[in-house]
Amino acid sequence: MDEVTPKLSDTVIYETEVQSYELDFFHHVNNSVYLNWMESARVHFLKEKGISFEDFLSMEAVPVVASAHLEFKRPAYIGDRISVHTWISGRKRVAMTIAYELYNQKAELIHTGDTVLVFVDKNGKAANIPDRYLALLKG
Repeated sequence: MDEVTPKLSDTVIYETEVQSYELDFFHHVNNSVYLNWMESARVHFLKEKGISFEDFLSMEAVPVVASAHLEFKRPAYIGDRISVHTWISGRKRVAMTIAYELYNQKAELIHTGDTVLVFVDKNGKAANIPDRYLALLKG
């Protein structure tokens, strides 16, 4: 993710603060926490765009995480304020890629990542991206 990541949607920012229970033995944020922050940011992104978790129940297809990619740039510490910038960076017929950039309160890039979401129908088969998700895309 060192190259410029395409932005097929608007960027939404989710904010959080590092808590003591998120630290590892070295007193910085444990690597697994970043995946939790990405999940929270993705849910926030969808909510800001008008799609709630409850809306999934009525959709013909729902997204499931097929893969996650994480790159750690610098550590985060207790009390750091983290901003997670989230947007759609890719789209195929049955999948979307969500990109993330995480910054600390000094505006330093501390982490990048992405998740690929594959849409599946009620039988668990790959399905076209619902129109409601396509509406999130620019242009």
